Order: sequence, then C-alpha cells, then structure tokens
Amino acid sequence: DQDDERLIADKKTDFEVAYGGKIEIRSNTGIDYTVVGVSGDKHLKQDTDIEKGEDDNSEYVEVSNSNNPNTADTDFYTFEASSNRYLLEDKGGKLTNVGWNDADHEDGGGVRLISGRGFVWGDRPGEHSYKVETGSDLTIEVLPKYGFQYNTAGFREADTDKKVDSHPEKDTAVHTFTVGTYAISLAGRDMYVPADDKIESKDSSAVNDAQFILGEDGTKEKVIGEDGKEGTINGNLIVTVSDSEANGDDFVKVAEGEDNEVLAILDISVGSQVEKNANSKEYWPTNNIKELNHEATVLLELSEDLMDKIDGSDVQVVRDHDGKKETVEGKVVTIDGKKYVEIKSSKYSSFAIIYKDVDDNNNNNNNNNNPPPPPGSDDDDDGENDGENDGPPTPPEEKEWRDTVKDKDTGIAVELNVREDISHYMLFIEELLEGLTPEDFAEAKELLKVPDGYEFLTGHMIFTLSDASPEAQESGQFEAVYGRDPVISFPVADLVEKYDLKLIYYVDDDYETFVKYPEFKITDGKLVVGDVETDGFFFIIGKPKAAAADVKTPDTTNTAANTTTKKTDTAPQTGDSSDLTIMFTLIIASAGLMILVMRKKKRSER
Repeated sequence: DQDDERLIADKKTDFEVAYGGKIEIRSNTGIDYTVVGVSGDKHLKQDTDIEKGEDDNSEYVEVSNSNNPNTADTDFYTFEASSNRYLLEDKGGKLTNVGWNDADHEDGGGVRLISGRGFVWGDRPGEHSYKVETGSDLTIEVLPKYGFQYNTAGFREADTDKKVDSHPEKDTAVHTFTVGTYAISLAGRDMYVPADDKIESKDSSAVNDAQFILGEDGTKEKVIGEDGKEGTINGNLIVTVSDSEANGDDFVKVAEGEDNEVLAILDISVGSQVEKNANSKEYWPTNNIKELNHEATVLLELSEDLMDKIDGSDVQVVRDHDGKKETVEGKVVTIDGKKYVEIKSSKYSSFAIIYKDVDDNNNNNNNNNNPPPPPGSDDDDDGENDGENDGPPTPPEEKEWRDTVKDKDTGIAVELNVREDISHYMLFIEELLEGLTPEDFAEAKELLKVPDGYEFLTGHMIFTLSDASPEAQESGQFEAVYGRDPVISFPVADLVEKYDLKLIYYVDDDYETFVKYPEFKITDGKLVVGDVETDGFFFIIGKPKAAAADVKTPDTTNTAANTTTKKTDTAPQTGDSSDLTIMFTLIIASAGLMILVMRKKKRSER
C-alpha cells in the first residue's frame, strides 16, 4: 500500500538474499519504485571445501537495475525488475545444521567429514558444526575402532529423532546421505556397537577348532598391511586357517634335531573387516595383515588322530613368511582339560607343526637293557646300600614349577622356575636411559666398556618379586624370587634389521659387582639370553649394520669389567627365607650416570 511504498523509498533500502532466500515485490496495479544502492546475492561457490569457513566457501554478487535492466538468470540467483514485479531470489538450497561431539562416540570409532556443499560453522576442539545446503549430499568416513562396527542408526534428525538413511560408498567406512531440512546430529549412544572376531577353518582336515588372542590391546596395535604400510585394526579380525600344499621337507630342514616328521602344514591368515552396517553381514574388502607389532597367540585344536601322534612328543613350529623359514615358539598346552597346539607369532603365512615320533616300546627296551647298579649302591632308594635290585629309585618330589612373567609396557619377558610355596609374584622393570645427558652416556660407556661406535638403544633394571600384594608393596616388604635357569627375552624386531646388537649385563649390589657381555640368540624378533640372573641391569647396544662388521667386543679378561667382586659381609645364608627389604637408590656414577641400584639387606637362597 501507499505507506509501504513511501517506507521503501524513504529508507533507500538495499535488497540482499542469501542461501535460498528470496525478496519479491508484486502489484497488479503497478508500483512506482526505484532500487537505490546495490542489491546482491550471497551464495555457495560451485566447488566448496566443507572444512573451510563461510568466507572461503561463499561469494557475493552485486545486482542492480543499471546492470540488469530487465532480467538476469545466472547459476546462482534469479533477478527480475518490471513495472509490476521486483524479484531477487537465490537459487541454492537453504542451509541445514549438521554436527557431532567426538566424546559421544570416540570409544567406538571416529567421524571424518569428506565432502559436501557448505562450510564450517562455529567449530571448536572436539565439537564439529557445519552449515550444509539442503538437498545436497554429504559424505563422511565413519571408521570403527577394533572391536566395534558402525551402526547406521547413529545419524538422526535432531528435532524428530528420525533415522537418516545413508548408503555405503566404494571406499572402506565411507557413507553418503542426503541432507534434509531438519538439523542432523550424530547420536553417540548407538553409532558404534561391539563386534567379535571371527575364526574360520576352511576345508581343513587337520584343525577342528582355533582361537586367536592378540598380545596387545587391539585398539593400540599397529599392523603392516599387504601394501607394506603401517595402519591400525578396524572393525574386527577375521582369522582363516586352511590346509597348505607346501612341501614338508623344506620345513623339516629348518627344524632343530633329527628324525623329525611333519604333522600338518597350515596357512593362517589374519585380516581386519569393517561391516557396511552392523549385523548386515556385508563387508568392505578385508584388509589383510602381514605383520603385527606384538606377538599374538594361535590355539589350534587338531583332529584326534593328529593329537594322538604328538602325545608326549616334542613339538616344533616352523614358519614360512615371505620365503623365509624359521622356527617360532610352539608347544602343546592344556586349557580346561582340552589340548591345543599353541603358536606365538607376529607374522602370518604358512606354519608347519613338526614332531619327533616317540616309540614307547623302544624306550622300555632301552630301560630294560640298562645294566643293574653296582653292589653296595642304594639302588632301590630304601636308604640302605644293600645291593638289592628291586626297582628304580623313587624320583624326588618336585618342588618348583616353571612359568613366564611378561611386562606389558616393554614386552620384556622372564621365564624361570619358581618355588611351589610362592602364591604370587611380579616382574619389576625400570627404564634407565630417560633423561640422560650426553655426558652421562659418555660416563656410562666408560663404566660398561662399550665398544667404539656402539650406542645405547635400551636400558632396563629387571628383577622379580614375590608377595606382591598391595599391602606388601605399600610397606616395601618383598621377598626376592630367585628361579633356576632364568631365560629373559627382549623385543628387538625394530632394531635387529638396523643394528649389530650386543647385550650388556651389569650387577652392582651388596653381594657382587661385575659387567658381562653374555651370549644370546635372536629369534622371532626377540633377543633371548639365558646365562644371567633375574636381577640386574641390562643394556642393549648397537652399531649401524653398515659399519658394525669391524667392531669387536672388548676383551675384558682380567679387567674390572669382567671380574666378580665378592662382598663377604652380606653373603647369602642357605635356607634364609626371611622377607627382604629392597631399597632403590638413585646414584650418579662419575659425571652423573643415572642408574637405579638395588640394595638387599639379606639374600635368599638362589
């Protein structure tokens, strides 16, 4: 009406539309109007990067009567000015809010925006908010962590709580959905659901059942895929066990000892699977895993006839990975009354289970052919040397049992015989190299007789304790565990390819002080040493392989570095089972070598 006309004219109003907006003035009788100033359209660019802000993804176009005397029709707006109509309309869709909070779903997986028409709107750390053109497609990656799968019910309209349908793309964990008029949020409560690993035995006559146990938290495990690139485990694992057609003789040649026979050769593959929608049974292509960062355990329940063959026999496992055959840890174990062949490996390809056939009859014959003990010996274990020959001596009662304690953080493991009266114990490991200065390392090299050109790679103080209850830990009262024949293994898979390795064993306590370079072997990515006690300081040193061949371990014969110094005032007393007070002292050797020294007021029988 007349007032409106004067209002527009008097205020010299500029007209602007944006993101689907529209301004229209229409009169059947005609309107006398003049656009004063500039009209304009603000719209999304043709190609937008959804992760940029509005200023980067939008542009403004000026529109005026002088430039558009009648009508203008562009890709982005429509303009019309006539005697009875003024129209300025943005041709794009309106904007819809889309957002999520990482904390709502981060336990089960992540969300990454890939593409869409829109821009970032008020993004903050951990909180993601976008303005997206209504009716356009938005593509996101919803990648589950290990032990979870994506559930499409996780996308919902904020106002109606209605599920937003999405469809999977070609790339793993990528989904696309069409943005409607209602704001959309990712509902963390049901976006990811737990999922179990799958074990398959395909056409295997040798295996009845199998189990696969990761040696590390699967959400932290790093893996090497078929392409040689490092990645993570997503979704769940699928482990496939099948019979192999490989030549058994090639595996037997690698096994230790003689008279070995192949029990079975199996192809074991490990991969991670991401489901297109939880419980849909539709998966993206399996990501086959060639190598794990940590050893995993495979438990194989073999067929009854095969298990009968290896009953009482020594079992070995030989692995063929990328054409390299080598022995890996393998043995027969009993779990809940059922026997399994246990294989520990970080690499997965072909595995041969090898055994030595044991003939009980031959063993009995050999025992019968043994000559009788000489007269006067206590041959029947009756406490008298009476020469009577009425049976073998009664074996002594077993007083010890063997077990392995492994430190989760470092991967260092100690296998030893432990007294049967010990109900619980723990492995104590302390990092020694953190925080040292170059001067400290120089002093350490002199103290430990490190060869020229070698550098410290790892350093740990290691010992075992019993009575490791919370009360004992709080009071500091522990009893040292001295097992017979300890075997200590250090993970060195990432070092052995780059360095020529040496091991330093250093002891400094109230009883003795010495430095040794013990012999060791490298097997399945581990440095294994047996000629040591379970207490002391262990340093792995290395020299790059390109220059390591010319360096020899120093001859420490008749030097302080290889001499054991007895301290008789604290010598061990046989049968002393008192609790030991263990104190850790931070000492600085010469120029400040940081090292923890274990002091023992009393020492148990070794």
